[in-house]
Amino acid sequence: MHGEDEPATESNSVSTGAASKTDRTSTDRIGRRGFLAASGAGSVAAFAGCLTGGGDGSGGDETLRVAAWSGSYTDRFDEAVAKPFEEETGMTVEVLPRWSEIISQIRAAPADDPPYDVTVTDGFFYHEGRSDDLFEPVRYDNVPNIDEVFPYLREFRTDEYGVPVDGDPTSLAYLTEAVSEFSGWSDLTEISGLTMEGGFYVYPLQVGALMADEYEGDGELYDESTHDIVFENLRELDVARWYDSGADAWEFMRQGIADAAQYYGYQTAYDAREEQDLDLEVTIPDETGGFFNHYCVVRGTSNRDMAEEFLNHMLDAEVQTNWSEISGEVRSNQNTEYPDDVEEMIPTTEEELKNVSFPDWEQLSEFSGDLSERFEELKRETGE
Repeated sequence: MHGEDEPATESNSVSTGAASKTDRTSTDRIGRRGFLAASGAGSVAAFAGCLTGGGDGSGGDETLRVAAWSGSYTDRFDEAVAKPFEEETGMTVEVLPRWSEIISQIRAAPADDPPYDVTVTDGFFYHEGRSDDLFEPVRYDNVPNIDEVFPYLREFRTDEYGVPVDGDPTSLAYLTEAVSEFSGWSDLTEISGLTMEGGFYVYPLQVGALMADEYEGDGELYDESTHDIVFENLRELDVARWYDSGADAWEFMRQGIADAAQYYGYQTAYDAREEQDLDLEVTIPDETGGFFNHYCVVRGTSNRDMAEEFLNHMLDAEVQTNWSEISGEVRSNQNTEYPDDVEEMIPTTEEELKNVSFPDWEQLSEFSGDLSERFEELKRETGE
């Protein structure tokens, strides 16, 4: 699901109930400025964590294996994060481009011989990994830069098994000749020829929930009695195709099959504009969903000390600032500085981050199987 820099998937215990539109203010929203971008850069990204064994991991070699989202995210991660770490420490970082296979590969490997030392996870992978004891708990004495991370990003999802690093809000990329105005997800009903993420259900369903008005944010997802409303809203949309990668979305636009794409952040869309000669714009509605990545130390690694040193490096304000120069995701360090055009488009304050609807997998796991099945049925009925 992240082959072209989008997010992944999530799950854990129970806990039901969603607050009313006026009550549910603590979880998921982007009550912030919408934006229309006329220029852009880089890439987007997107996708879970727990513990077992591993000792102190001080007896490993000098090569650290890090799984990162495949696509342009990997290239920018290598340039802005991995290479500076190598230069500072003399160690080697092997960046491994991965996608939906991350958790299954860790599960399949011997507990004392994992395929990676460090891995990226979105909320779903983080939940899945924690549930299956696939991650080592982070020893924060070795990660002092955590003190500079936005408090909300340490609280909205436990950081016991991973550090929050980067993420993106859900956006709409569209052809300027075909879409004259878009201010919120309810406007999707006015667009002919839409392509939406087909690889994982939660982000399109967030859009369906945000089109409703029963609850604050994406609260309809956490109340089984309002699930029908979510799917009814999506059925009202003119979905021409469901995409499995960003490359598919841009190709559908290039071929005239779709005029707009539900997407993540803005940079990959602007890459496509340059690379495929598409007259694209991107907007992030005032109210939207999104994902946030945690990086985790994989259970059984012999390089645990080095892995935690790398986590600390990733959280450094200077590293995140340099990273933002070439890749415009939201960063976790409060002191990150962004290029002006990036800062105008994404949530960069604690208050803005609190307004993004990040999926709550502790609650969603109860409904995950049913929602996934209904989403597959929806795809068969709509688009191709």
